[in-house]
Amino acid sequence: IRSSPKPNTKGGWTSLVSLDLGFNAAGDSQAKELAGGLGCCTNMERLCLGDNELGPEGVAAIGKSLPSWRGLRRLDLQHNILTAPGMYYLAMGLKECPLLEDLNLANCHVLDEGATALAASLEGAKQLKVLDIGSNCMTSVGTKEVLRQCKGLTRLMLDGNYFMHPTDGHMTSPGLVLEYLGELRDLVHLTMFNCGIGPDIHRVAEVICRLPKLKRLNLAWNSLSSAYSSQLPSSTLISKLIQLPALEFVDLAGNRLEEADQHTCAGLLHDHDRFLLVSFN
Repeated sequence: IRSSPKPNTKGGWTSLVSLDLGFNAAGDSQAKELAGGLGCCTNMERLCLGDNELGPEGVAAIGKSLPSWRGLRRLDLQHNILTAPGMYYLAMGLKECPLLEDLNLANCHVLDEGATALAASLEGAKQLKVLDIGSNCMTSVGTKEVLRQCKGLTRLMLDGNYFMHPTDGHMTSPGLVLEYLGELRDLVHLTMFNCGIGPDIHRVAEVICRLPKLKRLNLAWNSLSSAYSSQLPSSTLISKLIQLPALEFVDLAGNRLEEADQHTCAGLLHDHDRFLLVSFN
């Protein structure tokens, strides 16, 4: 892109709107070249660089180019090694993308330190609807900093951020996340796969039941079996969830539910034909 001569006629790279270079193992050096070459693409709306072995240097280069793409609506950097330093530089660029609607930073080693920078960058992202920050080793401390800036989300993926991890010698609780999760009244899709919420499932259920537009819910692999958590039987959880008027899909796979619980849940769901799929184990 950088070496291509700019055409004399209207169009060419300057009119590029969408670019998907995902899964190309570009690395930092090529990311820097790419960022330089795309600087003239002021009409860019969608950019996918997922799984490209980008590190902090490559991400920093992309971050510096973001102000050139003020119309950017979708950015996908999943499965790259941003780390907290890389997130800091990316965040500075994200502040200049007020129209951003969809941000995918899944599995980018963001950690709580990077989450703080991300949260600051999203303060002006009033159009953000879809956010994937799964598998970033973020505890509830970092996650809640991000959610407090994202009141308009319709899709949220938090997979693999184990909220019960110890922080500074103390165990964090999903309660820090729930405070802001319950305010996402437009949420349609919520994924909390493997987040360690089993011990706090009662509070989690209460918050989820305050999301009137929720259609899809994934709580797989959270140790919800009575063998791990006695706070809320799975049948009681289901009885609460079926009160949500829009809910169509529930995934409780990998929770090792007791057979009796599965039968009770199946009975509760029998008369609710709006459910497209309910997965237990």
